[in-house]
Amino acid sequence: MDNAHRASWRPLNGDRFNLPAERQSELKTLQSQCEPLRLRRNEVVHALWGVTARTNLSKGELTAIVAKARGKLKVDMYNYTTEFMHELASQISQLSLAIATQATEPPGATVA
Repeated sequence: MDNAHRASWRPLNGDRFNLPAERQSELKTLQSQCEPLRLRRNEVVHALWGVTARTNLSKGELTAIVAKARGKLKVDMYNYTTEFMHELASQISQLSLAIATQATEPPGATVA
């Protein structure tokens, strides 16, 4: 996570609400699942997409070209299927729903 994201990052640990310890623990567990999905999503969203000699169109693949320039240019190519894309979107959706469900202010909670 870069510095700009760290500066605005607010842990999902119930600090703003008077949440029971169990709910805070569940939020921390969900939060630990966010970063890997964020990285995978960013690779997919920011990739250059196309067809290469390695692309297997009969399997429904497209090739993602991922370039990173953090000190040194690094270029990787990955073949992704539509099933992979649907699964990634589903995982993000399910995690978002789980976080929203856990983070919803329960009756009687007070804002700190």
